[in-house]
Amino acid sequence: MTLKTKEKTAGISVWVNALKTFAKCLVVVVFAWYFLIAMLFYVSPATDAQIFNFLGLKKAEEKCYIQIYNKTKNNADLYNLIVFEGNLNNYKTQLYYLNEMFAKKDYDNFCTKLDLSTIVKLNGKDKELVAYTCNSRSFLLNQKAECLFELNENVSTFVYLNLQGDYIKESTFATYVNFVKKSNLSNSDKIAEYQALVGTGTVVQGELVTVSSLVNKRIEKIKNELVVETNFYNKVNLRYTLMNLCSAKYTISKAGVGEWNEQDSKTEYELAVYEYNNLINL
Repeated sequence: MTLKTKEKTAGISVWVNALKTFAKCLVVVVFAWYFLIAMLFYVSPATDAQIFNFLGLKKAEEKCYIQIYNKTKNNADLYNLIVFEGNLNNYKTQLYYLNEMFAKKDYDNFCTKLDLSTIVKLNGKDKELVAYTCNSRSFLLNQKAECLFELNENVSTFVYLNLQGDYIKESTFATYVNFVKKSNLSNSDKIAEYQALVGTGTVVQGELVTVSSLVNKRIEKIKNELVVETNFYNKVNLRYTLMNLCSAKYTISKAGVGEWNEQDSKTEYELAVYEYNNLINL
């Protein structure tokens, strides 16, 4: 073997050994990294969630949120999990946790406290944000309407039951109409969805009560409530809900569905928009 060949062989050997050393170090680093994350997952899943969020590992981050909630059973942690699942469009999982939230005895109280804390944080700086962020009950109900719509389940009955309830600041009717309007359904299929929605109802004390009749009652109830309401934040939410309901009503009337006159619905909607804008610009 020549000197050059020996030198070449020695050089290759050095590189091979260097690569082996690097590979071993890499294995140790990776193992240590995953060991650290695994430990954090059980010790501090909240910290782990931040790490996975930074790395873009959404499935792992989801497990952290689930782990956090399973550990605390806290409403705030459940709410964060619901929002996280919604952001990923995990409708089936989100629906499961939404139903768990609705079943909690202190659900209403939690939403009220969350809204009040959000109002304090806003500190009057952005009045329009009140409508989007200070109505947690309506937000969660709308999330369920979206899940049912995306999973092709019975949204109409859900909307009907909500319209029968006492909580007038919810707008699942408007949410559903908006989903249908923006969907990829054909125009004829959209009309069929609207017809099924407004016609959903039951006979109550010998009278047929439908979604459309309940929408009319809801709108009148909100208008009456606005006459006596003195709290600014409640007014904003009421005006915002009214505007959305009137918008959905106008959309359906333009489709030629139901009992509503298109021009009357348009006038009512435009007035609702005007009054809402006036309120938030005070």
